[in-house]
Amino acid sequence: MKAGSVPSPVDMNVNRKRLDCHITLNVGGTRHETMASTLARIPGTRLALLAHLLEADETYDPVSKEYFFDRNAVAFNSVIHFYRSDELHIDQNICGNIFQSELENWGLKESDIEPCCWGTYSKYKDHKDTLTALDDNFVGK
Repeated sequence: MKAGSVPSPVDMNVNRKRLDCHITLNVGGTRHETMASTLARIPGTRLALLAHLLEADETYDPVSKEYFFDRNAVAFNSVIHFYRSDELHIDQNICGNIFQSELENWGLKESDIEPCCWGTYSKYKDHKDTLTALDDNFVGK
């Protein structure tokens, strides 16, 4: 289809069916079931890309019919909740450094973190900055 042209009803129906399909994500051994349309809700992210590629995505396993990611399963609970609810909350038992790495992997932003969770997450950043400054002071001498 040419840029700027209107998709035909057939094209729109195919796209709608693709986004209505059921998807199983295996993240660190924990399975999550969702719809492609849920993953497509946040454009520019890793899971939105998966929603559009579907079986063509490199993580798809045709034998198990699921997508496998060797990532932190506990942190992913917060990630998938964000796609479902538009609220990014952080499990208080997850180290901020791990969660920051997960945000980067999934293409999410720190600014998406809800205010109620920001205090706990920002403490990690403050502690990391303090430790870096201490290291710089001791190593620099």
